[in-house]
Amino acid sequence: MKLKEFMIQSPSGKTHAINSKTNKTYCGHPKTLPNFVCHEHALEDLGWRFLDVLPDKNHEPTCEICKRHYDDPLREELTNIAKDLEKQIHEFLFLKIILKDVPAIGRFTENIAKFMRNEKREV
Repeated sequence: MKLKEFMIQSPSGKTHAINSKTNKTYCGHPKTLPNFVCHEHALEDLGWRFLDVLPDKNHEPTCEICKRHYDDPLREELTNIAKDLEKQIHEFLFLKIILKDVPAIGRFTENIAKFMRNEKREV
């Protein structure tokens, strides 16, 4: 995990979520650093501190602008799709393991690895 995946607390005590695309909070802070990079020591000097929790449904930011990102209904729907997909993958792999279908497991993992490599290249 990288620091930018965690939440950050401003000197005022508000918690913010960091946008991984811009490396700034969703509300654009800290504005004092041009080309902000999640660098722990530079931010600590400004009174910011990284929190050891990831933003999620149970740990939403207290900043209203950052919070709007987590109230998005599309995010909720995509989360449900991801959970359903995870369940289907688990059932498929469990069945293939019970059947000792090594070639099928190999093909499956090869496709997943290929997909992940392509995604990394695109990012």
